[in-house]
Amino acid sequence: MPSTSRAARPTSLSSAKQERLKARKFFTIGHDYRGGGKGPGIKLINGKALITTGMTMFCPPRGRRGFALPLAETPHFIEEKGYRPTRDLEANGFYWFISQRTKEVFESVDPEGFAFVPCDFTLPDGSKGDPRYLCDVIRELDAIDEEKSQVRIKYDQGAKIYSVAGGASLAFDEAKIGSARIFEQPQLGTSFICDDVLRDACKSAKLTGILFRDAADL
Repeated sequence: MPSTSRAARPTSLSSAKQERLKARKFFTIGHDYRGGGKGPGIKLINGKALITTGMTMFCPPRGRRGFALPLAETPHFIEEKGYRPTRDLEANGFYWFISQRTKEVFESVDPEGFAFVPCDFTLPDGSKGDPRYLCDVIRELDAIDEEKSQVRIKYDQGAKIYSVAGGASLAFDEAKIGSARIFEQPQLGTSFICDDVLRDACKSAKLTGILFRDAADL
């Protein structure tokens, strides 16, 4: 099927609902890849031992996010010499590698939206690092409001794909999101989606390594 484009259209809403929708904003959330340089020096040294039966790499189980528990071993990361210090959130494979305070912020805002696995963390001098976790977003919501969004819709073998290449403006159906603060939007090849409550909590805690982008202005 050919690509299509949907333009935002006016809708009739009560004043109260208009205010509520206006007040709540959504963002993509992911690791901050900007800055160049050598990047983070974290390395998972026992990844092969963590691969579950039927898989070829350490990744979420088929058909869902999260972890196939129990893991055979505790994930063990080392911070190699010559790289920048590890931030509160770093990308590692299919997961985020996060600090204790990042975990506390995530849990305080949306405890049902995440899964965590504690890790061993060794610094370049061989000493034990601060508490660290692997983290994944485990909630999936198909919540894009196509009528109010400006986004290219493609089809791959009949499967719908939302493309933000070249820019997009995403709007979401509040009724489908409810009280959720973070979720994965299917068929959207970008970071996870969070609301301004989670974004503001991360910024208030001054967490490092997290990049937010306004979903209405990608």
